[in-house]
Amino acid sequence: MELYHLPQIHRIGATKPSGFPMALGTDIVYLPRVEGLYQRYGNRFLEKVLTSQERAFCVSPVSLKVKVSRIASRIAAKEAVVKALGIGLSTMGNPRGTMWSSIELLREEKHAPKIRLYGKAAEVAQTMGIKHWLVSVSHDGDYATATVIGLGAIPQADVKTEPEYSI
Repeated sequence: MELYHLPQIHRIGATKPSGFPMALGTDIVYLPRVEGLYQRYGNRFLEKVLTSQERAFCVSPVSLKVKVSRIASRIAAKEAVVKALGIGLSTMGNPRGTMWSSIELLREEKHAPKIRLYGKAAEVAQTMGIKHWLVSVSHDGDYATATVIGLGAIPQADVKTEPEYSI
C-alpha cells in the first residue's frame, strides 16, 4: 500500500485552519421561496431559522433583495452543515436532527464567513473529530449556495512523505 503525505488545507492569508477533510456538505436555496416565507411570516420565520446575531446582520438597513439573499445564504450554510454531519434538522421531523439555532454563519467585515456550532450539532462534530470548518457561500440570480468542509486532525501516525513499497 502506498501512503503519501496529505497536504494541510487552508486559505492563503487566512488564519489557516488546517486538517484532514472529515465531512463535506453543500446546499442550494431558491431566493423567491425565502422571500415568500419572509414576507408571509416576517420575524416569526427569522426567529425559527436564524440566531439573534444572524438576524441582526440580515435585517440591517438594506434592501429586501439583500435581506433575502443574506437569509438564504445562511439557510444554505446550515443545510450544508447538517448534511456534512449526517443528522438533518429536528424541525423537519427528524428525531436525530439538530435545531436551526445550533448552527450559525457569522460574517465579520472584511473576513471570510465562519461556522459556529452549539448543542447537538457541536456534539456530533466533536464525536466525528471535526475541529474547524471551511465555508463558501455564493449567490447568483435566484439562488444562494453554500459548501462546507469539516476539518479534523491530520492522522500523523500513518502519514509518510515517500511511498512505502514491499518487496
